[in-house]
Amino acid sequence: MANQEYRVQPNYRQKFRPALVKDVMRKYMEDTLRGEKYDSDNVSKWSKEISHNIKSFLKSCNWPRYKYMVQVIIGENKGQGVKVASKQFWDEKNDSMSVHYYVNESLYCVAIAYGVYHY
Repeated sequence: MANQEYRVQPNYRQKFRPALVKDVMRKYMEDTLRGEKYDSDNVSKWSKEISHNIKSFLKSCNWPRYKYMVQVIIGENKGQGVKVASKQFWDEKNDSMSVHYYVNESLYCVAIAYGVYHY
């Protein structure tokens, strides 16, 4: 019988990389929202486009056994403060998240990408 090894945790190269994900999130958010003015009719389209692009990138990374969730929030910028909070129950060694904010004169956007290792 062949010696089969079962890994409970990913090795370093197979882990979710928040810095890499943040760079990609920044690119997709800027590409979609640069020069745009807040328009409630377009918010749904922009949110779906940004979240789809981020999730497609995450899937292309082929990090084994990771499950992903992407949340995108877009609102009108009227100089108000905005706070977004989230709470997770997860394994700090293997699960992670990345957050990026985009703001222009007319709108703000917050994107959060979660990578959760599936045991």
